[in-house]
Amino acid sequence: MSARATKLFRHFLVVAAAALTVITVIVTRHWPLVGDALLTHYMAFLFDHGFAPYRDIVDMNMPGCMLFDWAVMHTMGPGAVAWRVVDGALLATGAAAMMAAAKPYDWVGGLFGGAMLVIVHARDGVDQAGERDLIVAVLLLVGCACALRAWRRDGWMLSLACGLAAGAAVMMKPTAVVWAAGMLPIELAAMRKSGGGRALRHGVAFVVGFLLVMGLTLGFLYQRHVLRDFFGTVTGLMAYHAGIDRLPFGYLISHLIPSSLFPVVLVWLLLAPGSVGWNQWERGAILFSILFGVFSFVAQGKGFPYQRYPAEAFLLLAVGIDCSLALRQGKWRSMAAAAVLLYCVAVIAPVSIAKASHYDRRDELSASIEADLSSLGGSKLSGQVQCLDTFAGCIGALYDMRLVQDTGFLYDCYLFHRPLTEVGKSLDDRFWSEMTTHPPRVIVVTDQFCYDETAGYQKLNNWPAFSAWLEENYVLYADRPPEGMVHWWAQPRAANGYRVYVRRDAGRTAGQG
Repeated sequence: MSARATKLFRHFLVVAAAALTVITVIVTRHWPLVGDALLTHYMAFLFDHGFAPYRDIVDMNMPGCMLFDWAVMHTMGPGAVAWRVVDGALLATGAAAMMAAAKPYDWVGGLFGGAMLVIVHARDGVDQAGERDLIVAVLLLVGCACALRAWRRDGWMLSLACGLAAGAAVMMKPTAVVWAAGMLPIELAAMRKSGGGRALRHGVAFVVGFLLVMGLTLGFLYQRHVLRDFFGTVTGLMAYHAGIDRLPFGYLISHLIPSSLFPVVLVWLLLAPGSVGWNQWERGAILFSILFGVFSFVAQGKGFPYQRYPAEAFLLLAVGIDCSLALRQGKWRSMAAAAVLLYCVAVIAPVSIAKASHYDRRDELSASIEADLSSLGGSKLSGQVQCLDTFAGCIGALYDMRLVQDTGFLYDCYLFHRPLTEVGKSLDDRFWSEMTTHPPRVIVVTDQFCYDETAGYQKLNNWPAFSAWLEENYVLYADRPPEGMVHWWAQPRAANGYRVYVRRDAGRTAGQG
């Protein structure tokens, strides 16, 4: 491509990236607060109502997850609109970090990568908003951009910022420690090679930033007298959760990226080996970050779309830089790069936005549960209601009604999962003790069970003693069968049903609601 054609094409990419991003924001602005973000919001809500993390709240997430949501709720509000703003701010921050990383080559490549991350994220579905791995991806993008700029400008404050970002990422997902352990020696090796004796100064700054985040987080847990509970969760529940319902390695490898990005990756693999203009250590840092994302996705083993974000973010950054460099190189390379960029703008983006625009804005199951709970006492049920659900919508109903749950058990994965392990047995024993000591007035059981969508209410049979206790002490108030489909992702799934049980001595009559 001629210099003039390249310049015009860059202008086109800037306008297209900006326009497509704005359209994506508009079509997703009314998405509800659902999924893992809702569960983490509810944890923060329980924290505000006297529940101690890791001691009273049974959860396998790192403390940064709850603290992030708590900060959002107390600064921007507890609702879905605030979370959409946060989701957009995360993506904007990631795009800015990509542009900073790509600046010596062509900042338009970073802008392109950021816009594509926004679009792919929207297509992944309603419940991917503000997910933990998205936050990790953005933090690592910021950390990587700071590391690159620290090397370019010899600014130790940037290495400090890189350490802070890496530490914050570890407090969101422990797998990020692998990125921190790899990025620091990569940066220091580049600095030693360039001379000047600055490696020690930057290394100390990185470590100080990293340890500062660790210290503040552990200090918070110590101040709340839950530090021992946290370490018990790390060695117990977190390890247990990582081992259950893992998908086969072959499935994980084949789902590392969305199928729509396959052509992009194939052309990029042809362009990348002969790419001219990269600083080799900077290229190595980004390629290492892609490999870390692959490792993180496989290590988690669940195959959720949001767990691909670290790999996708750095992959899109590399594609953007290589394509922007290829536009100025040989004829076939410039045409191949232009074809990839046009494919993203003219095919992937419109299809993704069209899909995102048709996703549901409703959470009908939560609304139905709210109606039943309102008829049973509404606000008087605070502290007297328990969900047996994973993420179908029961916790969403409690959060919308600002009802405190009877226990800190937010998921039923661990309660009915078999075969029973030592960790599972200890959780069963604890839940049994809490429920029998202080039986809630109302129990809501959904037909969703962890990652097994076929189990339905049969999950109760996995724990015969609890099932018998429920039948003996509670009467069925309502049995709401599934109705319709839920369209929160590219492939709609059948809606969930639920049953409401009322304690026999609570003064309610038996029968259908």
